[in-house]
Amino acid sequence: MKHLFSDWRVLSVIAILGWGAWGILLKFALKQLDWRAALLVGSISALPLALALGIGPFTWRFDRYVLFAALAGIGALVAALAFNRAIQKGGPLNVVVPLTSQYVLVIVVFSIIFFNEPLTWKRIVGIASAIAAIVFLSL
Repeated sequence: MKHLFSDWRVLSVIAILGWGAWGILLKFALKQLDWRAALLVGSISALPLALALGIGPFTWRFDRYVLFAALAGIGALVAALAFNRAIQKGGPLNVVVPLTSQYVLVIVVFSIIFFNEPLTWKRIVGIASAIAAIVFLSL
């Protein structure tokens, strides 16, 4: 079982399922909760798990990588805030989720620039497909 959770493919599927549950459950919550309340409750609920996972054999350090992690957390919070508002303002879940999932395009571009990851024909086709998906879902 331990080996199973060290496979990036299994972890990716778990992430997909978690994000899928997040979108559906949030839509239910926002039917009666203000977006600020939903964001706060979700963040507070996740804190004990984050703390439990953070307790372990590692050393805290304060350098630019910690700053990157902090900025990533702020980016995730801003994204969650905007997502909550989009859903609460009446955005259809089956459009808002695929549309906001296009953050992948930002990551692809910046991973090429900052991490020298290759831009292959398969990735170009994937990017074009993602853009086409945005167009079709927005119709």
